[in-house]
Amino acid sequence: MADTIALIIAAILIAPGILMAFVPMLPALSYMFVIALVYAIYGGFAAVTGTEILILLGIVLVSIIIDHSAGILGAKYGGAHTKSLLWGMLAAFIGTFFVPPFGTFVGLFLGVLAAELYYKKPHDKAFKAAGSALLGSAVGVMANIALAATFMGLFIYFALF
Repeated sequence: MADTIALIIAAILIAPGILMAFVPMLPALSYMFVIALVYAIYGGFAAVTGTEILILLGIVLVSIIIDHSAGILGAKYGGAHTKSLLWGMLAAFIGTFFVPPFGTFVGLFLGVLAAELYYKKPHDKAFKAAGSALLGSAVGVMANIALAATFMGLFIYFALF
């Protein structure tokens, strides 16, 4: 009975991680992993084994890589200057704090756009690079949402079977 209650509590605590995945740069899957790890430790790694925890950790690592690179790869694909990528990353980070939850998107777009204009790119190419950064970031968010749902599904599967 106590194991069932612990699993229900863990699943309820993990669920907000899926919502957190909608916002880039929030540690959604890291949060979910901590809950899964605490549950595994609580159960003595009986319900969720060490190997299964490593599988979940792999999902988290993929999510982190996607989170930090999707917008930048989009901008690079759109023809952004290398220094513009740094401006975009900085502006995305700052935007996260000033206009949550959309500040990351706005900051990335404006940072890349401002940098491209600063480096004297034509307006159409600057907007293309900034738009590509925005598109890359949106694709990254969708991938992280899928990873978060997969994480939760696997966690429940591992705990039950």
